[in-house]
Amino acid sequence: MILDIKNLSYYYGDKEVLHNISFGVEEGDFISIIGPNGSGKTSLMKAILGVSSGKRKGSILLNNILIENYSYKELAKNIAAVFQTNSLEFDFTVEEIIEMGRFPYLKRFESIAKRDKEIINKVMKYVGITEFANRSYKKLSGGEFQRVMIGRALSQEAKILILDEPVNHLDLKYQIAILNLLKNLNEEDNITIIVILHDLNLASLYSDKIILLKDGRVENIGDAKSVLTLENIESLYETNVYINNYPDSMQPYIIPKI
Repeated sequence: MILDIKNLSYYYGDKEVLHNISFGVEEGDFISIIGPNGSGKTSLMKAILGVSSGKRKGSILLNNILIENYSYKELAKNIAAVFQTNSLEFDFTVEEIIEMGRFPYLKRFESIAKRDKEIINKVMKYVGITEFANRSYKKLSGGEFQRVMIGRALSQEAKILILDEPVNHLDLKYQIAILNLLKNLNEEDNITIIVILHDLNLASLYSDKIILLKDGRVENIGDAKSVLTLENIESLYETNVYINNYPDSMQPYIIPKI
């Protein structure tokens, strides 16, 4: 097991936002985290990464080592993250953003080396952004910018990639392009993917495993057919739905009743 979360609770001040969460992640998993707004999806991501002022209880084991025993650089070599909002202070080029993923491998005041350049070029080619390597990120479309941020994460050479709603606010073409890219990384390079999604049907199509959150608690974990049931969805989202199946994969497909 590459990541093992045991009895995890998470607090902002005195407010408990995650309650006794436990689940395991196997190497090569593609896991979607779903749930209504306020269910704790982003808090779970931040709790795993330790990137906010929140306080966690319980344990998170990465490769059987407590995650707090990793240095910042060593953690970044194992887990890369793409957040929903990415604020960059300066007007960086695309290539400069990809270079940021190599920082965990550089010593203080050390410059990018030949091998780093090779990895950066390989990543840009893989995610399809080589043609605008010298362009300002401010001139990119939403789908292009998401590919850049995924590229920065990939240049860390981490085996786990965690993403917070990477297809939010993108049109259907770019939603599919980004998720196909993640699925290829998962299947071809054995990168473990943990992704927060709002769209239940996309979660159904792409996931090996789905974690269903409600009010900071895990309501269900399993494959799409066992998690995306009529009872679970109507209870979780307080909405009446139909459950059909995609004709080619027989994965569940959810349609709201109007």
